Amino acid sequence: MKRSLMFCIAALGALSLNAASLMPAKDKISIGGADGSSFKAENGLLMLSRETPGIQVFLRGMVNFKEKVSADFAADDALVIELRSAADTVLRTRWRKTDRTVVDGIEMPVRGSADFQEVVIPLPTVPGKAFQSLLLEFQPDPKNVAIRKITIEKPRRVTLSVVGNVAKVQSELTVRGTTAVPDAEVTVHLRNSRGEVKTRTVRSRNGVYELKWNRPPVNIGLWNSVYASVNGGKEIADTSIQLPLFGYRADDAHTWLRVKGKEIVTSPLAKDGEKRFIPVGVGYCRDVIIPAQDEEVMKFCKARGMNTIRLPFYVRFFNNNESVPLDIDEHIRDFILPVVLAAKRHNLYVILDDHGYFSAKIDEAKAREKQSVDRWSEAGVAKWIECWVKVAEYFKDEPTVLGYELLNEPHDIKPETTREWYTRCLKAIRQVDQRHIILLGNADWSHARAMEKTWGPTASTVDAPHDNVVFIFHDYPEDNHAWQVADYVTAFRDKHNVPVLCTEFGATPWAKSETVCRSFIAGMLTLCAKEDIGWMIWALKRLEDNPRSTYNKVDKVGMDPLRYDSCAYSDLCFPAARIMATPFPKAK
Repeated sequence: MKRSLMFCIAALGALSLNAASLMPAKDKISIGGADGSSFKAENGLLMLSRETPGIQVFLRGMVNFKEKVSADFAADDALVIELRSAADTVLRTRWRKTDRTVVDGIEMPVRGSADFQEVVIPLPTVPGKAFQSLLLEFQPDPKNVAIRKITIEKPRRVTLSVVGNVAKVQSELTVRGTTAVPDAEVTVHLRNSRGEVKTRTVRSRNGVYELKWNRPPVNIGLWNSVYASVNGGKEIADTSIQLPLFGYRADDAHTWLRVKGKEIVTSPLAKDGEKRFIPVGVGYCRDVIIPAQDEEVMKFCKARGMNTIRLPFYVRFFNNNESVPLDIDEHIRDFILPVVLAAKRHNLYVILDDHGYFSAKIDEAKAREKQSVDRWSEAGVAKWIECWVKVAEYFKDEPTVLGYELLNEPHDIKPETTREWYTRCLKAIRQVDQRHIILLGNADWSHARAMEKTWGPTASTVDAPHDNVVFIFHDYPEDNHAWQVADYVTAFRDKHNVPVLCTEFGATPWAKSETVCRSFIAGMLTLCAKEDIGWMIWALKRLEDNPRSTYNKVDKVGMDPLRYDSCAYSDLCFPAARIMATPFPKAK
């Protein structure tokens, strides 16, 4: 069944891309640990282990391909790994394309054992693309993993994939797959969260089959699984890889939010009807500040009382780096959608934040200062609008998306131009999506002090007749003091009868003293609590709270040894979140 060996470990630890010769392949691949881990060939195995504490709480190793690997896999190909783990964990595979964007594989459980075990993982579906590396992530950190084989094989005589909108499988589950023989009877198995199995059968024709299962018996709000078998599943090869299948709620109309006067409110269809909703959450700067770990992030935030995730994404270049151009359709599928679905599973909202600046990539070390970078051309603005329309078309029926934050922090640009470009984008989105809230930033890095001069002339009319916009602001220590921010935002809100929301604030212990940082955070939280203004702290760095360990470089104070906090001063933010965040709406 083996088609091609991606690489394996020979007796002396040599690596190869050729299954037949097992020739040394140092010129073809390289391996390395990440975030304090070590990944090396040792005693005929690849050994991945934790050597020093890292900022993340999982174990990572990277395989880099010196010659690109084509992503045009056959339908019955799979990634097969033989490994031994020191403790129970979950393996996530992440494939980095040659354009440096990433495609995630599904998570597979690995049991802690002294024996080697085989893990079979579906391959990503990105035809016409190529990969430059494979990242292996183990969560929670098992400390030690030994690997003796990683191959691309045809390990099963039957395959299965779920097609269509996975959030609607409770209404209709559609699966497709292949069989090794042209004509075979295929049994599709649906296992619910209690282990109960229901089946349907279908015949393959020319080695291909499809089954549509109306109202399948999935458990709502829990994980189920689906797989296929042939020949009665007598051998391991006669059963496909089991795929996880979550039972999303069929009717989620009660979770829509909208603007009413100066407030964001819940739907009249919710159990408690139309009530004020205060979004409280954190920035999840996926694969820029913190590696993607969607399920873990949602659990972490939910446990700390938050109700919203702010997801920075990009419409033209990843992290605004012009050397990493994006295909917006792929970015929606591979980057945005997994976060939205994870949030949906945990009853959290997502703000989709285009984390751009109306300019080329800025010098982050001097953010909020004048930047000597090129402003977007008219063609760049048009492309930005075009991409936003695609995002809105994709998510127009998804209430888990709280709203669209059209751009992060415009800078070095006139308020009139800022207003014009935002308004053009808003109007284009309204051609395809009239339901979602749209969040509008300001000239001058979206500071509160720029709200009136940016939006004063049109604040109450810019989204007529929908009137479903929120005006956002960002502030950091000594941009303005918290009491000054309070004056700006309350005056703007009350004058124009519109809602305001702080989608980014935080502390900068690398640039400001401990007293300045803590005073600012406390002041902003007090402002938001007093005025019922929602907020998003910037930003998740690690999924563990160590607030007394944040090192202040100005005062040169902090705990030793240094450990990383989830976000600066989590001891202030998360207790406030538990009090301020509105509970997720329930169905009647």
